[in-house]
Amino acid sequence: KSNKKPWMLSGIWYVFLGKLNEDMKAQGRYIALITDNAPTNPLPEKLPIEYTGPKLPILDRVILFYLPLNTTAWLQPLDARIIRYLKADYQQ
Repeated sequence: KSNKKPWMLSGIWYVFLGKLNEDMKAQGRYIALITDNAPTNPLPEKLPIEYTGPKLPILDRVILFYLPLNTTAWLQPLDARIIRYLKADYQQ
């Protein structure tokens, strides 16, 4: 999916969650999905202001867990290492 800006839209997030939930239902599985708290990944219960996108999914096979604010780099060491090396390379 693409848009004019280089980030994901909330509607795409909801479509992804709905498809993931249906896939898990077809497989007879339940999963936990850990995600960051980006504004484009809102809880299905907390719609963005003036949301006009696709229908909200009912998640009966997927449980969402959101990382705490400002902890993504600390909890994802690979991201932290990549950012560190990118900054070091850029400064040289």
